[in-house]
Amino acid sequence: MFARIASARDAILSLADEFAEAARRELETALNRAMERLVVRYADWFNRLDDRTAGALREAVGRTIQRGAARVGERLKDPDLWLSPSVIVEGQPQPQLDHPANRVWIALLSAADPLDPVLTEFGLQPSDVPDQGGGHFGLQPRTVGEVDPKGSLAGLWARYRRLYEAYRRALRAPEEQKERQDEDQARRRWNEPT
Repeated sequence: MFARIASARDAILSLADEFAEAARRELETALNRAMERLVVRYADWFNRLDDRTAGALREAVGRTIQRGAARVGERLKDPDLWLSPSVIVEGQPQPQLDHPANRVWIALLSAADPLDPVLTEFGLQPSDVPDQGGGHFGLQPRTVGEVDPKGSLAGLWARYRRLYEAYRRALRAPEEQKERQDEDQARRRWNEPT
C-alpha cells in the first residue's frame, strides 16, 4: 500500500521536473514576445532611447527574462506545489492549467515580476494597478495559450491530473481499507449470538 503511494508520488515529481524545464523554455519565449508587444505599445518611449541605451535595455531584459524563467523553473520543482496543488484547502488541481486556484499557474505568473525594476530604471512608468501575477507592465500571461501556444504544458498538465488522481486514490486506500475492516467487525459483532 505504501509502495503505491511512493510510486504515485515519484511519478508526479518526475513529471514536475519535466514540466519545470518545459515551462522555463516556454516562459522565456513568451516573455520575449510580451516585451516586443510592450515596446510596440510604448513606441514613443522606446524610440526616444538612443541606440546605446536601447541596446542596454535589450541586454538587461534578456538577462532578466532568463533569470526569471529559471527561477520559476526551480520553483516548479517544489514537491509541495504538485502534492498540494490548489490554493483552496483540500482542493484538487483544476482542469485548466490557467485556473487561478492552481498553484502551478500562480508560479508561472510570477516570471515577469523581475522585469518591473528594469523597465522602471529605463524610464517606463509602471501601472498603479498590479497585474494578476503582481507585475505592473502587463507582461504576465493571461492564459496558458499565451505561454504555451503549442500546448505542451497543457498536455503535461492533463497527464499530471491523472497522476494526481492516482496519488489521491493511493492515499485514501489505507483509510478506506480501515473503514471496511471496521464495518466488517461491527457487522460480525452485531450478528454474534449473545
